[in-house]
Amino acid sequence: MATATALADRFWAKVDRLGPDACWLFTAAAYPNGYGAFWADLGGGSRMHAAHRVAFFLTHGHLPTEGLDLMHACDVRRCCNPAHLSEGTRTDNMRDAARKGRTRRTPTVIGEQCRTAKLTVPQVLEIRARAAAGERRRPLSVEFGVGYEAVAAVLRRDTWRHV
Repeated sequence: MATATALADRFWAKVDRLGPDACWLFTAAAYPNGYGAFWADLGGGSRMHAAHRVAFFLTHGHLPTEGLDLMHACDVRRCCNPAHLSEGTRTDNMRDAARKGRTRRTPTVIGEQCRTAKLTVPQVLEIRARAAAGERRRPLSVEFGVGYEAVAAVLRRDTWRHV
């Protein structure tokens, strides 16, 4: 492992330190996801590390504690300002991302629009009506080509609750 001073000199030479509160942008290589990438031995052998993790290591003397993420207060992926970095749980990180609108929202697909749906709205209505009239679930599942549990879920409204 290189001396700490040599590593620090090599790393900080690639960081544009604008001011104590500003983002310090890593100016060298980056991963495809936008985070800076820096080759270093931080105690586990030489390999590529995210630049903000190297900045945290150089500032605190260790990588984030096992099981914790390294969070950016500024949300700038190339930022290496230690004042913008903190440790947090994965839950903390995901809540922070959601609060800042950085999470992907997948549209909810329901009913026949769901690619795995085997029933249609008229079939669901028919299953419910026939079950209410006393027909048993197993024969209904065979007739409609779905499993017994699928019919039970329709009747409990675990699925198709919008109908």
